[in-house]
Amino acid sequence: MKSLPKISLKWLFFTGRWPLWQAYAVAVAATVATLFIRNRLGVAFGERPLLIMFMFPIILSACLGGVGPGMASTILSAAIVDYFLIPPTHSFRISQSYDAVQLFMLVMNGVLVSFLTEALHRFRVSAESRTNDFNRANRQLEEEISERKRAEEKLRRERALLRCLIDSASDLIFIKDRDGAYLGCNRASAAFMGIPECEQIGKTDFDFFDRERAEAIRENDRQVLEEGKPFRIEEWVTTRNGVKMSLDTLKAPFYGPDGEVLGLVGICRDISERKNLENQLRQAQKMEAIGTLTGGIAHEFNNIMTAVIGYGCILKLELADSAKLLPKVDALLHAADRAAILVRSLLSFSCKQESELKSIDLNLLISREGELLRRIIRKDIELNVSLDDSLPVVIADHGQIRQLLVNLINNALDAMPKGGEIAISTASVKLDRKFNETHGFGKPGEYALLTISDSGEGMEEKIRQKIFEPFFTTREVGKGTGLGLSICYGIIKQHDGYIVCESDPGKGTTFTIYLPLNLA
Repeated sequence: MKSLPKISLKWLFFTGRWPLWQAYAVAVAATVATLFIRNRLGVAFGERPLLIMFMFPIILSACLGGVGPGMASTILSAAIVDYFLIPPTHSFRISQSYDAVQLFMLVMNGVLVSFLTEALHRFRVSAESRTNDFNRANRQLEEEISERKRAEEKLRRERALLRCLIDSASDLIFIKDRDGAYLGCNRASAAFMGIPECEQIGKTDFDFFDRERAEAIRENDRQVLEEGKPFRIEEWVTTRNGVKMSLDTLKAPFYGPDGEVLGLVGICRDISERKNLENQLRQAQKMEAIGTLTGGIAHEFNNIMTAVIGYGCILKLELADSAKLLPKVDALLHAADRAAILVRSLLSFSCKQESELKSIDLNLLISREGELLRRIIRKDIELNVSLDDSLPVVIADHGQIRQLLVNLINNALDAMPKGGEIAISTASVKLDRKFNETHGFGKPGEYALLTISDSGEGMEEKIRQKIFEPFFTTREVGKGTGLGLSICYGIIKQHDGYIVCESDPGKGTTFTIYLPLNLA
């Protein structure tokens, strides 16, 4: 608690509300005026002093000037009363007890009023000062609150913008602490995991993956946190929904204000499409290289077999009368004919066999071959044919397209030892740039679409990638040359078309063939 202010002579010179000289002038003038009024009213009120009237100049002086003018008015009023209004009886001016008490009361009231007025004035000034301080503090507080609200609103908008940017990214984004617990993720990551973000926070990879996979991820995270350097890896993963994806993952540490590693941020990009396109490009380059090599070998071997067959025919004519040697020559010519057929197959694969291109009705060709195939396929095989009547003609080699159909049907029959269904269909499609970007092939234009599918055993991915290679076969030794699908590939390439194989174990196989249409 603050102590009361000390009374000092400085109070006598306190200026108050008015200037000092004005306040003292008012004190003197008011006191004299009161004396004049008292004398004028004396007839009506008698000779008693009526000291109460002198409180008016005292109060006025104290209110206008403070302690100094108030005390001056008090002293002047007491002197005037003592000198002019109280009749003397002895040598001392104050003789009657009643008048002395009144004069004493006047002085005491004057002193009390002066100091009380000064105290009230000082209290008012202090209150106004404190009120002003309070108002300034209140305004400052309001400004700070407003500034804080603006800062919070700005922070909220920035967080919302950052969240919107993170959620709009197609990449998987996640954050972990040093213990491997998830701190958050974006929408794409939550969709990939199949678990909402709120259910991931606080959990580790051991809660979502098998132990072997989780330990491998944890080891990568530990390397990032210990070395403080980004870590990048490409790997194939399988989602909780069973979808296989190729992810390009980048992990980097994030730091606190003091530079300490608090955790890591991970960004995963789905590069499955790019990997598939790369595989298709490598496959196309490999097939082109194999085709070039095979064509060269077949061409040279064809020259050799031409000489062998020629000399064999001459030898057969010269040994026409030799019953012992003639069968051996026939066996030699038969083997040479088989070799020649093999050479033609290799030339067909390498696109170096001459083709007789002309306009053919693909639907008519399939209908005729379908009638023939229904007679020779097994009874446990069902053949379904669906043709597009509006399909235009195609420019193709009739014999090669027929061989293509026969080879693919034979391949389907071998895939269904226990019976099944073969479906053949045609349609017209238009390939655009988007198709090329998605599949990695396809010159824009109109194409005839030929689809041959079976409900057989299907095949694994590593086998599917090799089915068009020459001499590759899954049959037993002696039951196939491995050139059937290679010939199909060569025929389609020779017609500037495309052939695609789609297959999964236990789900059958589908061959999709694109042949350019003649729309001229």
